[in-house]
Amino acid sequence: MKRILIVLVFNLLFSHFLFAQENSRINSFFNDTLKGKWILESNCLLEYQRCDSIGKGIEYIIFNSINSQGFVKVVTNGSWSFENGDSTKLYLPEKTIFGETWVMDDYIFYSYNKICVINENIDKLFLSTNSFIGFAKSYIRDKSYLGLQSKINIPITIYPNPFIDKINVSYDIPNSTNRVLINIYSSTGLLLKKIEIAENGQFKKTISLEDLNKGIYFGVVSLNDKWINNIKLIKK
Repeated sequence: MKRILIVLVFNLLFSHFLFAQENSRINSFFNDTLKGKWILESNCLLEYQRCDSIGKGIEYIIFNSINSQGFVKVVTNGSWSFENGDSTKLYLPEKTIFGETWVMDDYIFYSYNKICVINENIDKLFLSTNSFIGFAKSYIRDKSYLGLQSKINIPITIYPNPFIDKINVSYDIPNSTNRVLINIYSSTGLLLKKIEIAENGQFKKTISLEDLNKGIYFGVVSLNDKWINNIKLIKK
């Protein structure tokens, strides 16, 4: 009995050691390589060997932080979306593609729920769905991005969401503000509308989006050219 107990304790400690080691590798990869803002270069369907540059220089993905369970906080104005709110699981699979390939779980693009994360070098990123179609996006690092310190906490609410033809923007903006912008992007990162709000203080503004088709859009709110929030909008 004593021998069995010793074996069980040893196995438990060894499993904990492996978990801690793997967790350390994940954190190192995130902080040394993945963290930051990435700007789209191209979209590709690998099966058909077809690429385009829709959203190039406009669409982005930001990897903000990682917690102790390996969940990464992500912000994007592109077509990636999440089952777990604004977070997704990062891990190193047992089988890799192109050498050491990381995988992010709980992503949904069309019906695919995982993507491979491949780094050509520290400033180039390649995301590919692990599907037979092989949808992929390539990015370059935005070296001017300063991270979360560029975000300002200003209470702005956009509703209803989903919407039909109009959205209401409710906000409380300091009197010192002189440039508030809401940019509306398509799901492919194409800029469709640029809306400037001139009023300061507490306001509610109604914005017409009647000319947009049904679908998913992204509203990017900035204050004096500093990002406030990225809001997923659904027109029904």
